[in-house]
Amino acid sequence: MTKRLTALVYDSGDFVHFAQAISASFDRVLYFSSWMSSHPHQRDTLVGDFPGITRVNWFWKYIDRADVIVFLDCGDGDLITWLRKKGYRVWGCGLSDNLELDRANYRRVLDRLNLAVVPAETIIGIDELEKFLRKPGNADRYVKCSFFRGDFETHHHESWFLSQVWFEDTKRKLGPGGDSAVFICEEEVPAVEPGYDGYSVDGQFPSIGMWGWEYKNRAYVMRVQPFAQMPSAISIIDALGPDLKMLGMRGNFHTEQRIADNGEVYITDPCTRLGSPPGEIMGMLITNWADIIYKGAAGEIVDPVTISPYAAQIVKYSEYAEDNYISFEIPDVLMPYFRFRRGFRDKKGLFWSIPDRHLDQVGSAIGFGNTPEEAIQMAAHVADKVRGYRLEHAPDAEDKLLELIQGGEDVGLSFREKGTQDGLVAEIDR
Repeated sequence: MTKRLTALVYDSGDFVHFAQAISASFDRVLYFSSWMSSHPHQRDTLVGDFPGITRVNWFWKYIDRADVIVFLDCGDGDLITWLRKKGYRVWGCGLSDNLELDRANYRRVLDRLNLAVVPAETIIGIDELEKFLRKPGNADRYVKCSFFRGDFETHHHESWFLSQVWFEDTKRKLGPGGDSAVFICEEEVPAVEPGYDGYSVDGQFPSIGMWGWEYKNRAYVMRVQPFAQMPSAISIIDALGPDLKMLGMRGNFHTEQRIADNGEVYITDPCTRLGSPPGEIMGMLITNWADIIYKGAAGEIVDPVTISPYAAQIVKYSEYAEDNYISFEIPDVLMPYFRFRRGFRDKKGLFWSIPDRHLDQVGSAIGFGNTPEEAIQMAAHVADKVRGYRLEHAPDAEDKLLELIQGGEDVGLSFREKGTQDGLVAEIDR
């Protein structure tokens, strides 16, 4: 793209790494994340002070200075829709964020489309949930919430004996709101769980896509492949296209697929925003984000240009970082391959993570390669060299990712075939 473009990123504060990554193809990236409240914190205005992007604290002041406005999270579908009606180019989920947030309604969407739905009970009220969980016949369920992910993450209910402490803690946190809380209690479905990664514009998907395997919250490995050649268990997401178009999806999109032992495929937990993982990978893997976002915001789908057929990330985490700032020591040569989740660079040039009580994840080491093994090894090398107080990464990340790949191949999901492009392995000190 020859036109010099400015992007204004509107973020929750979790995806500053993506704003930094797309600055390589945009002329200018302005970064805003919400910070105002009745009792604002300075730390929330520090997010995004990184090379390549400009932190701004007032969103509305800059909307007429940008060529495109980029929403990276969900929950702002009404604002996205309003901006589009006013003539602004906007990259984002539109009203499709309800597919992610309203899990009970998403199950009805799947049923309407004649897609498989994981068997589950929908329970309203914390007292009714207790009755349900106490019954021995309801063991091995996954308890999920609709909309209010901050209240609790998915809980694996194995038995009342093991879940009672979790239940009492959740009941206390919900308080009187527990009477109207909605709980989805899914049955255990033995399965492998790959996922689609990419974006969608008005229900269309690019002809080159990505899919991969996640070691939950700890690591990810991704393959680039023509959409038409993807396993049918991945490309099945095409069935969601009409709903995505109707709801105004022009943005990042991910799914998880649960492939049961009997071959049934369930499209679970759609992510109508930038995923994490693997958004950290995608920001760096794709080099033409300005084209994708600027044209996509106007309804034109653009295929990605990628630097390698495989990529991987290994998450660095620290329980200490949930309540405290921590600084990082990263060799200069490896700095391009580490992506912060919520972070900034201070006036002395030190990089810091900003406290976040929701997650212990502070960043990810990224690797690329012509094979999945090569990409994983590079990510592991970077992860080993990133230091910080009480900072760690899963020691079994490499082995776990390879196990996931092999488990998929055992049921026919080929991941190790020749890549679709020549590939590029970053030149780093090994």
